Amino acid sequence: MGQPINLDFLQMSSIIKIGRQISSFLGDIRNDEYKISFKYLKNCNRILDVGCGSGTFISLSPSTIEGIDINVENVEYCNSKGLKSVTGDCRQIPFEDSTFDGVHFSHVLQVMSPDDAVKTIRELARVVKPGGLIVITTLNWFPRFFRHPENVRAYPPDAIRKLFNSIYEASSPMYPSMPKLRQSYIWLRRPPLFELSSPAFHDLNRLFGIINLLQYRLFIRKYWTFDAYVSCLVRDS
Repeated sequence: MGQPINLDFLQMSSIIKIGRQISSFLGDIRNDEYKISFKYLKNCNRILDVGCGSGTFISLSPSTIEGIDINVENVEYCNSKGLKSVTGDCRQIPFEDSTFDGVHFSHVLQVMSPDDAVKTIRELARVVKPGGLIVITTLNWFPRFFRHPENVRAYPPDAIRKLFNSIYEASSPMYPSMPKLRQSYIWLRRPPLFELSSPAFHDLNRLFGIINLLQYRLFIRKYWTFDAYVSCLVRDS
């Protein structure tokens, strides 16, 4: 009979440390998404990062990007790093109409109810100039969507597009008078081929996360589906 493997505190700490080093080497997928978003927005002279967090996206071009965030601590942190940011709610953005050439909105939509999501999209379109760009990064539906407790619902790309569709010039009866936006580009994030997870054991789940990320970096992915996307929308004149 085999004996159970018991790892002491020092062994577990060493494994976690090595895991962090590997994760750092492999990089953060979120940063990949930021680079893709900035590629769409790079020709904009003034960009607003809505829900800017700790300012990672702003740091890609501090001279052209400024942020708002509902969390005062995030805003203070950004300002301490010399990044321009103000406190604000995405459902009521504290800027005048047609102020920005582009807007960036990353991984916030999925924490919103449909009504709040619609309010926010209206606000994003309001502060963008005619012909300006709105880049939204959010989650598609996938089996582990609710592993993040703040998630409310997924918004697939076609759900976003249907907000702006019209039939015989009539818009949706649920959300009338929506701004005229059209999708110009989209990037789909393909999940790893073998998605490993351990909901009950945190350290094991961290190990699985590294294996999943390694698959992603080696392009061992499910190319027939996607778990997140970056959509670039244009505000029509």
